[in-house]
Amino acid sequence: MDQNQIYRKLILKHYKKPQNEGYIEDKRYLISSKSNISCGDSIAIQVYIDNYSIIDIKFTANGCSLLIASASLMTTIIKKQKLMKSLEQINLFLKTLETKDYINPDLNTELKVFELIKNFPSKINCVAMPWQTLLQLLNDINTFQN
Repeated sequence: MDQNQIYRKLILKHYKKPQNEGYIEDKRYLISSKSNISCGDSIAIQVYIDNYSIIDIKFTANGCSLLIASASLMTTIIKKQKLMKSLEQINLFLKTLETKDYINPDLNTELKVFELIKNFPSKINCVAMPWQTLLQLLNDINTFQN
């Protein structure tokens, strides 16, 4: 099985059985949402933060397989992390997506599946949207706390 087949299989796995998908009715969770008017994709991210750590993270999304797989992978990686570590990972991942020749040696192994997306500029936003939404939420929290 070649690298592309492995990546395709991982994307389909997270698309068909997304992790941390769903909505929680709990006032401790902060929420942020984003949509792409041009393609109709939308996502909402819920985060429960305590003691500067992401205790839980959920998402609901309507969109393509790349959006849902990206959100699913993001939540599995970010969950149970300190805020500063999460912000660092988000920024590095977005830089990896947005910079054509940038290869991130510290990128989580599963996230390498999305490095090929650089070859399809119209799909970069699908993969980036969950990460951008979470980044905005975490930046808003940092602004509020300072």
